[in-house]
This record gives sequence, C-alpha cells and structure tokens, in this order.
Amino acid sequence: MNYSVLYSLLLIACLIPICRSSLPTNSRAYGHHDHGLIGQICNETKQDQMINCTNILRADARILFAKKFVEFSKAVLGQSNRRAELSS
Repeated sequence: MNYSVLYSLLLIACLIPICRSSLPTNSRAYGHHDHGLIGQICNETKQDQMINCTNILRADARILFAKKFVEFSKAVLGQSNRRAELSS
C-alpha cells in the first residue's frame, strides 16, 4: 500500500469523529466581550467593525439559537446567501 493512501485513510479516520461530534455551542452574544461563538468570531474582526459584526449575526434567530456548530455554520451560510441575493 502506498504511503499517501495510508496517510489519506488515517486523515479520514481522524476527521470523521471530529465532524460527527455533537459539541454544543453557545452562539449567543450580548456584547463584544462575550465568550460565546459570535463573540469569538467578532473579536477577530477589526475593532471598528466589531459592533457591526455582532449586530449582523444577532439579527438572525437561527444563528442565535443554534445548538451545534453545524447548525450555526448552516445558519451563517444561509444568511450570507440571502444577503448576497438581496444585494445583486
């Protein structure tokens, strides 16, 4: 067996449990110093855009009440998709 195939299988074997994990997320953010998922994401933006970031993400109830990271990701992508369709 080729080493690249072996490493690919090992990578897949390690990624499956990570992707399937059901770690609950706290996506609520009530301020820019919040420890929730929205707060963590918005803290990585520039200081002058931080409040705008939290307001945009808090505008959608599906993002706020996401229980799993997968739900949170789908809600953010859905909101981005809707905003892109509205702007074009």
